[in-house]
Amino acid sequence: MPKVTVTLGSSRPGGIDISLYGLSRQTYDDFEVVFVDARYHKRHARVLDAVKASGLKQPFYHVPNHRNQPKPWGTTCAGYNTGFMLADGEIVIMLLDYGYTPPDWVEKHVSAHRFGQRVVMAPHDYRPMPAVRTLDGGPPLKQYEGHIGMTPESILAERDRYDEISIFVEPFDPAKLGPSSQPPHCDPKMFRPEGPNDELLFHTKNESFPFANMLAINGMDEHYDRMGGPGDPEMAQRLCKSGLSGYITRAIVACPNPRWIMPNPNAASFHDKPTPGHEWRGCYLDGQAYFERSWRERRLVAPNPFNILERQREIWGWREMSQEREAVIPYVEIADGEYFRGL
Repeated sequence: MPKVTVTLGSSRPGGIDISLYGLSRQTYDDFEVVFVDARYHKRHARVLDAVKASGLKQPFYHVPNHRNQPKPWGTTCAGYNTGFMLADGEIVIMLLDYGYTPPDWVEKHVSAHRFGQRVVMAPHDYRPMPAVRTLDGGPPLKQYEGHIGMTPESILAERDRYDEISIFVEPFDPAKLGPSSQPPHCDPKMFRPEGPNDELLFHTKNESFPFANMLAINGMDEHYDRMGGPGDPEMAQRLCKSGLSGYITRAIVACPNPRWIMPNPNAASFHDKPTPGHEWRGCYLDGQAYFERSWRERRLVAPNPFNILERQREIWGWREMSQEREAVIPYVEIADGEYFRGL
C-alpha cells in the first residue's frame, strides 16, 4: 500500500478545524499532511495547537506559500506547487480548506490507484450548515452578497474579523451538515466524461495522482491561476493530454461554502465575464482561453517559469522548520512581473 501526501491549502481564516476533524478520523493511516498556508505568519502557533487538539497522529507540516502576494485572493496554484515540492508520498491528494473528508476518503483514493480505476464524480459537494453564526455573533454573508464591487482593502478588513482557526461558534460536527448543493459554477456535466477517451476534469477538493505524474508535467501552471481560471481543471487537462492518470474517487468531500460566510472576490471567476469591480481579474473562460493557447504553443507539459525539482531543493528544509512553534521560515518573495517574465 503506497504512502500518501495530502496537500492542504488555504488563504482564508476559519476552516482548519473542519479539515482536521476529517483527517484525524481516517481508516487508512499511512499518510502525511502538508498544509500550505498564506496566513502562516499570523497563525503558525495556533495551527500547531489545533493539530494537537484534533488528535491527528500523522506527520503534519505547516508552511507558507513559496510565492507571496499582498492581495486577498492569493496564489492557489503556487500554494499547491509548494505542497507538491514538499510531498514525500507516492500518491498526492489535494484538499482545499473547509473540506470535510469522511473516514474512508484516503482509503478510497488509494484503492483507485491500486486497481487502476477511473471513477468520476461531480467536483465537490457543498453542504450548508443550518443556522450557523460566526464567532463575532453575526449571521454569515450569503453567496455573492455584499462583496461585489468591494475594494481589496475592504475585503481584507472583513476577513480580519474572522477567527484564524474556525469561523463557527460551535465545534464542527458533520452530523449538522445540510443536504448537498452544487454552486452555480460547478455543473457536474463539465466533470463527468461520457466515454473512456473524454477528458477527465477534477477539483482541488478531491483530486489525486501519482507523484511521478505531477513531476512529469512540472506541477501547476501558476500563470493560468492569475488569468482567473481555476487552476485545478488546468492540471487535469494537462494530465489527460499527456496520457497520465489523475483520479477522483467517490469519497465525497463535504465543504461548507466559505463564499456564504465571508467576502470573496473569486466569484468573478464563476461567470462568463468578471463581476463589477473585478474587470482586471479575468474569468473562468479567460483561463480556458489561456489553456488552449498554451496547448497550441506546446508549453503544456512544463508551463511553469521554474523547474519544480530545482525549487524543491530550496524549500525542502521547510518540513523540519514547520514543527517549531515560533518558526519564521525565510523565503524569497517573487513579484508577478518577475515571476512571469518571458511568458
